[in-house]
Amino acid sequence: MDACNDCGDEIQIRGLRCQAHCGVGAEERKQSQDLRIDAALELVRSGDFLRRTIADTVDYTVVADMIFKILNESEFHLIENIAQLVCMEILAKFSQIWRVTVTVRKKPTHWINFVENFTAKTSLRRFTGAIGLGTNLGENLQKNLGDARTEIEKIPHTRIIQISSIHRTAPLLLWNQPDFLNQCLLIETWLHPEEFLRHTQKIERAMGRIKSFPNHPRVMDIDLLLFDNFIVKNLHLTLPHPSLEERRFLIEELSEFGIKIWPKDEGVMKQKCEPLSVDEAQLKI
Repeated sequence: MDACNDCGDEIQIRGLRCQAHCGVGAEERKQSQDLRIDAALELVRSGDFLRRTIADTVDYTVVADMIFKILNESEFHLIENIAQLVCMEILAKFSQIWRVTVTVRKKPTHWINFVENFTAKTSLRRFTGAIGLGTNLGENLQKNLGDARTEIEKIPHTRIIQISSIHRTAPLLLWNQPDFLNQCLLIETWLHPEEFLRHTQKIERAMGRIKSFPNHPRVMDIDLLLFDNFIVKNLHLTLPHPSLEERRFLIEELSEFGIKIWPKDEGVMKQKCEPLSVDEAQLKI
């Protein structure tokens, strides 16, 4: 879950000479505008210190061809739009890249004697997060978890990397309610945590969650547990999640991703937390 990439390599493409139909006005967009584009491609850290083949890195000629193709296929109102789209397309295509920064420079005709150029710069990067799912209402709790996973995969610029096993757990703070099914997901996203949270809250509401009182039964609860090295504490979100060390299922499920959480109180390990067998996972619960 460490966001730093100190040992990574960076590929830079500087001064790529391009043309695009770009401008605020329709007449301006009819004419091809000369642009200069820089792209800084930061690579995921390599397990082997040396990158020996093209498969270990990114072919910068392919990236350059890709930028030309993007500019040839669309019209743009703003050079900011160009920088954003190029960043998004590069991250989508090259899994070896964890952050990309694109700078677009344009020399406006009417300002030719006053400024060297106008510049827009955009940076996008991948984040890795761990999220927890919990459900104890509905005819089929297993289906609830599956539906939540399906909707999370639909969040823009997000994919599920790993899925933990499922545990049946007893409620801790409000005992007069059914047992839960819980599961953790490891996700990759380009969204910042608060933006990602808005999407998960929307999924909860769409699945029928109604917030009435703390620790109430729910069709679906989606918690952001860890989000790279973010530390957040506000009215909407706390990262890392404050219950990480208080829920046995979180400790066990996150360990399946190689994330070690040490409970402050060993008594949490006595929490009822039963892994579902393969057969149980197929049944209505």
